[in-house]
Amino acid sequence: MSFFRLKPPAARGYLIFAVCLLLFALAGCAASGATEHNAMLELRAKYIAMSEVTLSGRVSADYGDRTYDYVLSYSGDGDRGTLKVSEPAVIDGLSAVLEDGAVRFKYEGVLIDTGSLTGGLANGGISPVAAFPLFVKAWRSAYIKSSWRESYGGTPCIAGEFVLSLGSEQITLRTWFEEAGFEALHCEIYNAAGSCVLTYDK
Repeated sequence: MSFFRLKPPAARGYLIFAVCLLLFALAGCAASGATEHNAMLELRAKYIAMSEVTLSGRVSADYGDRTYDYVLSYSGDGDRGTLKVSEPAVIDGLSAVLEDGAVRFKYEGVLIDTGSLTGGLANGGISPVAAFPLFVKAWRSAYIKSSWRESYGGTPCIAGEFVLSLGSEQITLRTWFEEAGFEALHCEIYNAAGSCVLTYDK
């Protein structure tokens, strides 16, 4: 009496076919992830090579008890640069100089109370006016936690989640870049609780 039973040839064929399909699917997923990660590394190389990054668009922040909405333009390398305000109209023309994380406003007696994103940093937290330099830093040097392809506003994009260390704290940032040219279309900053508190739209 035999304890082993050979499966019919047809059944064995289906089993082999199923295993091959599974291996093919896994290989495809790995290749897709590698392609997106490679695109993100190419994007990083582009931003590292730029001596100055220029960004402009709408920055909105929601801290629960306070909300802020600005149209800003920035030119710099993440550590240094200049920033100008176009909206709100009451402070149109206000500019600031950013050096090593410190913000110095250049306007007669006007100071923007922008609130804090982290609240725990030595420099008083992250305000919307400091968002652009943070994004530039993240694109250049932050840990790339994940990357994927996703359309934003109908435009094919390569998107990434970055974890940026600031002293003893970490900030999570996400950005959607145009696949053609790697221009940033939409950005988000998250607080320690995982809530999106600041967005940028080109």
